[in-house]
Amino acid sequence: MKPILNPITSKAYTRLIKKLSYLKNIVRKRAVEEIVKAKNHGDLSENAEYNAAKENFSLVKKDINDLPQVLSKINVVSENEYSSGYLKKKFFPSLLRR
Repeated sequence: MKPILNPITSKAYTRLIKKLSYLKNIVRKRAVEEIVKAKNHGDLSENAEYNAAKENFSLVKKDINDLPQVLSKINVVSENEYSSGYLKKKFFPSLLRR
């Protein structure tokens, strides 16, 4: 079965690529730094800052892992196709029958 691709403009696709790069290169490093900083505050079992930093890191990691899957299900279309009724006709023909 052919996977359903989500239509998106090249500008939006570029924003998603940049977001993935930003998450990998900036946000993930900051999250690791927060964990290290919180870890240096002492007892980890009672360290709320450490637990929050770990939770934040896991959310960042999830975003980094999920975004490539989203990108793999994208069909880049032109601005004209996106703004015209072309996409409705191609991807959502049942909506036009209403």
